[in-house]
Amino acid sequence: MALSTSVAFADDEITIDPESPPGMTAAPAAAPDPTPAPPPPTKEALSIGPKGLWYTDGHVSAAESQNFLSLGYFPVKDFTLYGGLGFTYNPNGGQKDALGAFTSTPATDKFSGDLVLAAAYFCVDKFPVGMGPEVAILGNIAPNTPFSNTVVEVAWALRYAVLPHLALGTDLGISATFIESPANVKNPTISTLAFGLHVIYVL
Repeated sequence: MALSTSVAFADDEITIDPESPPGMTAAPAAAPDPTPAPPPPTKEALSIGPKGLWYTDGHVSAAESQNFLSLGYFPVKDFTLYGGLGFTYNPNGGQKDALGAFTSTPATDKFSGDLVLAAAYFCVDKFPVGMGPEVAILGNIAPNTPFSNTVVEVAWALRYAVLPHLALGTDLGISATFIESPANVKNPTISTLAFGLHVIYVL
């Protein structure tokens, strides 16, 4: 009878830790996680106008036609649509039409209001700054015949995010005011836009 030696568990490697007590082996090292951790968000990755964003916009200006509250939405990135209303109530009477001083509103009127519809595209979008072209149409809804006075504005919109949900802005451009004359002919008046302040809150 012949005897031979063989190695049991030849496929298993056993590592002996030199610092471990005799007769003990070190535990195998844990395999690294193959899934990399996501990078932290950076300001460069943020956008002034991401798709699907809803916001409110309160605008205050020295011009009566520039005071309104509106609701806006970004259907696609950097392109926004918004619409709103502006109202003025003067209990003393003599209220002018909300779109200007050229209207012949009776002195007994105490209420006035106007409607604004606008669109803007922020071709420059580097958080926290956004800017781009904007077009707005404003029309009176009281006290005269609705849209008897109309303003068309073409401007360059400027926005700055001061907080995660709060932004400030203004518009620079020109406006064309169409006032209905007694002969029912609208004569446009071209002028630069009055400076106004947008206070924007992201919903």
